[in-house]
Amino acid sequence: MDRSTMPVEGTLPKKIKVDSEPEGSSQNGIEDKVAYGEADSSSEYYTAHMSSGPERSELPAEPADLTGAVDVRDGPADEEPSTSAGSRGEPLQALLDFVEPQYVDERTQQQMLSIENEIKEHVPFVSVKESLDILEEEYSDPVYIQKIANLQMKYEWLRRTRGDGNCFYRCLGFSLFENVMLSGDQEKAERLKALMVECKDRILKFNYPKLTMEDFLDNFNDQLTRLMETPTEEELLDIFNNQGCSDFIVVWLRFLTVLQLRSDPEFYGNFIENHANVEDFCRAEVEVMFRESDHIHIIAVASLLSVKIRVEYMDRGGSSSVIAHDFPETEAEPEIFMLYRPGHYDILYKKGT
Repeated sequence: MDRSTMPVEGTLPKKIKVDSEPEGSSQNGIEDKVAYGEADSSSEYYTAHMSSGPERSELPAEPADLTGAVDVRDGPADEEPSTSAGSRGEPLQALLDFVEPQYVDERTQQQMLSIENEIKEHVPFVSVKESLDILEEEYSDPVYIQKIANLQMKYEWLRRTRGDGNCFYRCLGFSLFENVMLSGDQEKAERLKALMVECKDRILKFNYPKLTMEDFLDNFNDQLTRLMETPTEEELLDIFNNQGCSDFIVVWLRFLTVLQLRSDPEFYGNFIENHANVEDFCRAEVEVMFRESDHIHIIAVASLLSVKIRVEYMDRGGSSSVIAHDFPETEAEPEIFMLYRPGHYDILYKKGT
């Protein structure tokens, strides 16, 4: 398997400052792609095996030169249309008004593709650790500045993830591997791998393709074995910034979420809206790459893995501090910490770690 990586050293591109973001707003525009690095980074393997969506079509050619178009209006045959520089000329106006909007859309699509390609080139899936002070460079809104100060009282480091809709699962996978690595406990790693094999057998009962599920499982366990043989941060970053390895881990974690949801449809069905049942929800919102995660995803996968996740929510809400939510809500100490800003998750590290 190709173990080439994207660059992970150095600082990431500056982010857009948020001055007036409405509470609870969705960040799905072009600006959000720059701010959080959103880009389509789908695995070709996953696309071939699991995705049924249409492929991206080729962009059409530039519009043809229409200055020689025939004037079809009624009028004397000897009247010449104006084609002087800086003027379209009346005979061409109706034709241009009809043709031009499609090229506006095409230019927008080209711009979006350009942004995606730039993000792929410069923003890793998972970054090196950075001081929380970098958050102050992103915001000028006093509400956010106050919440950043509150966050700095509890956490020291931030590890960014690429905002491609898979950021929650990328945070989860990286944190799981990192915790096992830092423990130095080989038995803990073997227990996690054994759990993954058990989960694969349970997933197959829902009629998912055996060979595909085994490929995702094998990649997860093989990369964990590799990390325990070379337990360094560089090796961990190499695994999660190699798209083939990283995306396979993300897909596997998505199917662990599916397993938990479909194993208890009566309970999880109470939290599902706009879908007929849990199975439809999984098909539309969990199995598909680049679909964002919400509370129900976090509750399900945390329950299956028996790991407690603390998510610090930072938005423009009225509180002067970030709000922590634990999944599940038990007395146990959290093992994984994440920062949530509307539409995006990053990894947090408590002070002293």
